[in-house]
Amino acid sequence: MFHQVRSRTGMGTALAVLASFFLAACLPADGGDYEDLARTLTSDTVRAEVQQAADLTLAHDAAALQPLFLPGIVGPDFAERIQPMWQQIPPGAALERSLAGVHVNSTVQSGQPDFKDYAFVYQYRMEGGWMLMRIILRESEGRRGLVHLSITPLPGDLRVLNRVDMDTATPGRVAFLVLMAANILFILVTATLIVRGRKEMQYPWRWFFFSLFGLASVTLDWSAGTYTASMLHISLLGAGVANAGPFSPWVFSLSVPLGALMYWWHRLRGDLVA
Repeated sequence: MFHQVRSRTGMGTALAVLASFFLAACLPADGGDYEDLARTLTSDTVRAEVQQAADLTLAHDAAALQPLFLPGIVGPDFAERIQPMWQQIPPGAALERSLAGVHVNSTVQSGQPDFKDYAFVYQYRMEGGWMLMRIILRESEGRRGLVHLSITPLPGDLRVLNRVDMDTATPGRVAFLVLMAANILFILVTATLIVRGRKEMQYPWRWFFFSLFGLASVTLDWSAGTYTASMLHISLLGAGVANAGPFSPWVFSLSVPLGALMYWWHRLRGDLVA
């Protein structure tokens, strides 16, 4: 799945296209259609119960919502304790609802009842703003009911907020994409030189495959602008792009081209001559 990437500059367009195409095979081909995924993973009954809970939440109907929870999840003061959540719902009627995520998790615990959780995340456009609604329905010991319900206000449509837009990209984000492009180019040039000079060096194919990988990583969450580092990470071509769907942020990663660097170090020392 590709987001639309816009830019007024040739460099911005090139960087955005490079980032979009790299590892594109890992992204959903169907555009992240979670409605189809929900129909595949869950039954009509489960989806109907989740929809009922969502409708009662929008209606602020605590009395009808409370019996939908499994026993022990909420107490007799549920109607009072849920009041702060009502205040998180933007005012007005719901104008649009989109399924932003669905997940099914089965858990088997020794000495504990087995259960299956159905997690749904909806994005709503209300007359007074945007919000996310998270609902988790649990099946356990022949019973089914809610175990989680929450509301998160949003500043806008996640499909827009999480879009890679070079027009509004900060210098730090652009610099990260430039380093990714340089990293990929450096590795590809190194691998090409190894293949072309394979008859004149020792263990050429070992060096070829070794040069293609990067070690450790720094990742950039494009939407949040945050960076995280990991030492236990290996990446092909020293860079990567990940996106879970149109409502999720793009995550870019950059690794140290260890194999290519070691090749050049040994080449300058003259250690590779056959």
